Amino acid sequence: TRKQGIAIAEFLSKNNIAIVSSETLLLQNAPKVNFMVQLLQLINQPEDTDIKFEVLYFLYNHLGITQDKHNFFTYFLHLKLTDFFNALQQFDIHFNLANFLTLSLYDNVEAIIRIFKLTDSSDAHLQFFLDVILDFSIKKAEGIDSFLTYWEDKKDKLSIVVPEGKNAVQIMTIHKSKGLEFPVVIFPFDLDIYRQINPKVWYDGLPKSEYNNFESALVNYSASLKNTGKIGAAIYQKQQEELELDNFNLLYVALTRAEEQLYIVNEFKKEADTPRFYSQFFIDYLKDIGRWNLEQSVYNFGENKRLSKKKKEENSKEQESFISSDWRNHNINIVVNSFKNNMEDARQYGNLIHEILAKIYTQTDIENVVSSYINDGLIPVKSKANILHIIQKIGTHPKLNKYFSATVFAINEREIVTEEKQIIIPDRLVFNGNKVTIIDYKTGKQEKEHILQINNYASVLEKMQYMVTEKILVYIDADITVVFV
Repeated sequence: TRKQGIAIAEFLSKNNIAIVSSETLLLQNAPKVNFMVQLLQLINQPEDTDIKFEVLYFLYNHLGITQDKHNFFTYFLHLKLTDFFNALQQFDIHFNLANFLTLSLYDNVEAIIRIFKLTDSSDAHLQFFLDVILDFSIKKAEGIDSFLTYWEDKKDKLSIVVPEGKNAVQIMTIHKSKGLEFPVVIFPFDLDIYRQINPKVWYDGLPKSEYNNFESALVNYSASLKNTGKIGAAIYQKQQEELELDNFNLLYVALTRAEEQLYIVNEFKKEADTPRFYSQFFIDYLKDIGRWNLEQSVYNFGENKRLSKKKKEENSKEQESFISSDWRNHNINIVVNSFKNNMEDARQYGNLIHEILAKIYTQTDIENVVSSYINDGLIPVKSKANILHIIQKIGTHPKLNKYFSATVFAINEREIVTEEKQIIIPDRLVFNGNKVTIIDYKTGKQEKEHILQINNYASVLEKMQYMVTEKILVYIDADITVVFV
């Protein structure tokens, strides 16, 4: 099982034996990687106290904080995000949220490693996590929210890649070893062939009149089924036979992976008329061949000699240190032309404005977000003042500014699946308890379709038991036009 695999990995590691395990190689099983993901989640969802608790729990242990744990959590848990990071300065953690929002995702994650002192030596989990970030940034849309969605989808598969020929013990389940061969195999656990976790079976042949016209019922599987008549006894017997067959097949796989040497480690179980553990079947075998001795605990068969030569480990150089520094400290100027100076294109302009607004939650975000687009080369420097002016006119508009204050809870461009399996994406939803205001941005002329669209958003939200208090269309041009529907 996974739990047993982890126990073996921990034991071997403590005894300085190199290991390769699917569990230890998975990035999501590395505490420091989990911390970085949780920190990104916290920045993306600053009001989520569960995520904040996980971040604090890691920091308390990682930084060796000596103050009372309860007081530490109580103080930090209810701080606003900016105050939260400012308060960490007392532990020599200087994380500037404003600077963070101006950098690319890769630069941000590398900065987290530096600022939170996650490593000063080479760490394979962190290095491969950075590789995942870089690969994502090249192939996918940039942004924390997009990456977190990608991570949730892929985290069960993302792992460290170990070069072939690595001189280490491989730890894997019997299922994963199917089809593979190794010179030496150790099979270190006994197994109960009838063990199941909360098993259930379909009980067929019920008298309809007694069970509201149902002929079958899903019931708990246990030995008590034998006492419910012929049907129950037959169901029990069939399930037992299937378990036996499955586990004998599993044992076959375990015993046929070794090319030269196989070590089987079992617990001693009392003899039984109906064996249920692998060890009891091995005892039966020893009796069959006349080798069983109650006083003997080790049995050898064949030649205890290694025939094949050990594979030579690849001549690979291990990285000993983790080198990282902020590129802005090296007088590097990056010149990009990804925007292609095509601001006149109405569609491109509209998409850009929508994309920027999707990253803005309060008025204080505006300048940082626009600056990040400048730094990433997504808009030319000469256009900054114009874009900044337009976005600020929206955030500070007398009819809109309350929806961009620091006290509101807003969600931008979140997908909602309707009852008809359609996906809608309102530009901005501002919540006040069970009440919600819908804001949608438009960069063209006013159309009837815009009203139909926002009314459809309202209808979907009302079916979700929200009270829609305002429906606002914001038309973005030289002037900002606000239309209440």
